[in-house]
Amino acid sequence: MTTFSLKILAVVFMTLDHLGLLFFPQALWLRVLGRLAFPIFAFLIAESCRKTRNSDAFLRRLLFWGFISEIPFDLFCFGVPLSPDAQNIFFTLFLGALSIRLWQLRGNRRLLSLLPLAAGQLLAVDYGMIGVLTILLLYLSLERKEPVSAAGVIAINCGLLSFLYAWPVQLAGILALIPLRFYNGRRGKNWKYSFYLFYPLHLLAFWLIFQLIR
Repeated sequence: MTTFSLKILAVVFMTLDHLGLLFFPQALWLRVLGRLAFPIFAFLIAESCRKTRNSDAFLRRLLFWGFISEIPFDLFCFGVPLSPDAQNIFFTLFLGALSIRLWQLRGNRRLLSLLPLAAGQLLAVDYGMIGVLTILLLYLSLERKEPVSAAGVIAINCGLLSFLYAWPVQLAGILALIPLRFYNGRRGKNWKYSFYLFYPLHLLAFWLIFQLIR
């Protein structure tokens, strides 16, 4: 599977999860499938940080879409344009990529890579500090500089989130290892901005539909 194929899968799983959350709360299977989205997204961010030629531009892009997505996210989750209770997944991905960028400084400056983890918890980004740490550890495992494998990182992530949120469904994220096992390292098609744009648009569309039918 290419990077493009994994993105398609992650977007499909994410969309099913959001459908279940807003429209079909009794359909647990939608939430189960949704648990596969974050491990794939986290893996793709780690892989992008390894291969990008312009880390700073990548960081700016993630941060930009985080701000663009916040109002749709808050409308979808809380029914108000802005809420301090949680921040959307782009901020998690940004902080994970920032942590990697700081780790790449080497030497004692690598300690700065811990700051985005603290920020993730303080700002209440999606998946919190655990989500940010997962992205950093995936990068380290992919670089083969740490003994923990990517599969182990994802399994630990799912276990921790399941325990912390007291929600065993989170363990289903381990199934993301199946498509990731077939990743071939190739980029595939390049629909970069389409994937970024889909996130806020589908949240906004779901919220508008929900307002009309409730």
